[in-house]
Amino acid sequence: MAFQTVLNRDADVVVPSTNDNRFGVSAPASSVPTLQVFATKVANRLWSRFKHRRDSLMYVSRFATFRDFGVVTLDKITSDMLWDFRDHLAETGIATSTINRHMSALSSVFSHALETRIIDTKPAFPKYYKEEGGRPRQFSDDEYRRLIAHFRETGDDWMADLVIVGCNTGMRKSEILAIDGNASRGLRAEISADGKFIYLPPKVTKTKKGRHVPLNAEAAAAVHRLEGVISQAYTHDIFYDRWWNARQRICPGDKTFVFHVTRHTALSRLANEKNLNTAIIAEIAGHSTIKTTQRYLHGTDDAKFEAVAGLIGDAA
Repeated sequence: MAFQTVLNRDADVVVPSTNDNRFGVSAPASSVPTLQVFATKVANRLWSRFKHRRDSLMYVSRFATFRDFGVVTLDKITSDMLWDFRDHLAETGIATSTINRHMSALSSVFSHALETRIIDTKPAFPKYYKEEGGRPRQFSDDEYRRLIAHFRETGDDWMADLVIVGCNTGMRKSEILAIDGNASRGLRAEISADGKFIYLPPKVTKTKKGRHVPLNAEAAAAVHRLEGVISQAYTHDIFYDRWWNARQRICPGDKTFVFHVTRHTALSRLANEKNLNTAIIAEIAGHSTIKTTQRYLHGTDDAKFEAVAGLIGDAA
């Protein structure tokens, strides 16, 4: 069986089309697209955020290149093929959470294809792996100071300020970047007149609900320094290049040393050092449920000791 390439004008992508020449007749291209073609066409609908969209399309691409599954149309992909792909990922030794993200991306594409009547049925997907632990990580005071010092020394003051805002507010990186966002499109965070809060509009939050985040003095100063700077200094590639360099210097080989830990750090300190109610922490973090917030809270040894100290009292 040979393959030729035709242009699907609706998708603006290249579509593989099969030609069976055993009888000297070319078979017409299927009206059902392949998984990768359909995913590329509807990517903006399924994954609104750039990083999520980029990663999800990468996961789809890996499925497409596995055993040439990329030439199979959506309606011909079976549960066995999905199981084989998941087993293949597991054999490579990648984390179960990463495998789950691969399967979630594929599932989203199939669900949308079913909703839009591209396919009549969705194949049964393997159950997600149970994820243990997640990222039980927060930055120590020393790591925080070293990160700031590193970025100051390398001339990346804006990176230092991103870390300061993250560790002092618990805002996601995408929310911090909104400090210098497009106001006309509702993508810009606004600082209150008294400088005590920053308002994140619905379009920049994960839950699509606007919220006010309190700012301490250090965070407020960093926010003001970032205004007008992020749009000039930040790109996805530059950010991750600078972060990789910092990790290699401070915690080489530690894959948990990621920017999202700034969020863990802030929320954990609110719980352990400020003894803040979990419901209030959830509001600051922008979580829809307290259950989500609890995954971010990591008790320190000092906090655990303080919790039990004096429970019964001095028996002497």
